Parts: sequence; C-alpha cells; structure tokens
Amino acid sequence: MMSAGEGEGVAVSGEMYELSLRQLQRVLEKEPPGLGVGVVNLEGDIPVLGILWTPPGAPGDAIDISAFGGWREYMAGLAAGTTPGAG
Repeated sequence: MMSAGEGEGVAVSGEMYELSLRQLQRVLEKEPPGLGVGVVNLEGDIPVLGILWTPPGAPGDAIDISAFGGWREYMAGLAAGTTPGAG
C-alpha cells in the first residue's frame, strides 16, 4: 500500500516490480503521455520509484478512481458496473 501525507492525496494499493533500467525504459515507452517516474512513499514512509502522473494538475478528462483504492480495484469495479462513491 502506498501512503499519502496530509494534503498529498490518498493511499492506494499498488504493485512492486524489480526491473532493470532497460526494462523500465520499455515499460515507460508503452505508458500514455503524462505518466513518468517519480517518488512515491510506501507504508512506513519508505520512498521508492513509481510510475505516476508527472505534469502539474490532472488532465480535464481525468477520472478520480481513489474511491476504489487502486487501479486493479477500479478495473474490477468497471467490470461489475459500479462507480466511485456507489454504496
């Protein structure tokens, strides 16, 4: 689980991989524009490199998926026909 400090967003689940620089380059080449490498904090304030949105501010068509707790949970919610905040 990635942590979020006060005013820095929300904690979400994620996945960890050990990659060579060449493998990381190949991953980044396949990411959409705007995603890049940055520092994220794991639980316990452990800083690691992660892939995240790098420009300031989110794009206008961005969807806040934080209510799901992570990307995989969001995708599962879409498959189940649920939306963030649905109770």
